Amino acid sequence: MKRIAIFVLVFVMVAGFAIADNIGFSTAPKDSGSGSSDSASASSGAAKGSTISVGVEAGLIDFDPVWDFLTNVYIMPTLSYDGYLSEAVAINAELGFPFWLDPEFWLGADLDLSLTFNMGNLSVIVGNALAIPIKPYELDFNHDYHFTYSPMFSDIQETQDMLLPGIKYNLSSGIGTFYFKADFPIRIMPDPFDYVGMNFSLGLNGNNGFGFWIREENSYSPGPGLEFFQWLDLFASFNTGSFYGELYVGIPTYDGGMDKVGVRLTPKVEARFANGLKFYLEVPMLGIGAKKETRYGLTIGTKMSF
Repeated sequence: MKRIAIFVLVFVMVAGFAIADNIGFSTAPKDSGSGSSDSASASSGAAKGSTISVGVEAGLIDFDPVWDFLTNVYIMPTLSYDGYLSEAVAINAELGFPFWLDPEFWLGADLDLSLTFNMGNLSVIVGNALAIPIKPYELDFNHDYHFTYSPMFSDIQETQDMLLPGIKYNLSSGIGTFYFKADFPIRIMPDPFDYVGMNFSLGLNGNNGFGFWIREENSYSPGPGLEFFQWLDLFASFNTGSFYGELYVGIPTYDGGMDKVGVRLTPKVEARFANGLKFYLEVPMLGIGAKKETRYGLTIGTKMSF
């Protein structure tokens, strides 16, 4: 409990600093990175344009010296598109091809697709996350239902597909846009409906560049031993246009969760330039406060938008 209190305190300090530094810039765009989907632009009156981005990401999955260094490293070229099918329908898509070079060549394909139907203050969202193991690797889901990769284990070699429907209600105010979001992740492959989630988020896209959300993650699975209440997620971000930073904290709420998996913590910083180029860095930390050893990773990447 003491460790949880520390991380909540860090979260509150970051949020308080961002609010106090009221400099009046806009909120972060939708592609601001991991954990930012709930704090994406909530207004249906956003500028109607389209953006194509190409990039490359490299990650060190675990600093544990037991594993060979190259076995822990992946590289993923990406291609993404953000635009509108009509005045009321927004589309966001990203395709990535993660691969490793050691101990053998591993390759995957990762497609994230989202359609948002804007109806005034209410939005209906239909998303899908698909990962295809062209060469076998372990697949798992992180807090934002994207896939994480590891060639260190090859037990899971099946295509994974997650359907991500949801609804979102926006309420404008003098300090920004408050929103409530409910999403219902459903596993489609390999075993249809063996996992169904019911998640609730409350957030703010502030006029001063500050954003935050709080999310309760719940799940249902026919398998034994899985409780309905799973995680409490905290997220804060701050955007000045040329600089973007965020902090994500995930706290397990099911019985024994702290001892088994511990707290998830991921800080991220991003530098943006006027020509559409950006660089980002994040440091995922898993198992903080758990009985097993804490794992640390590193992700760096760049994107060019047109």
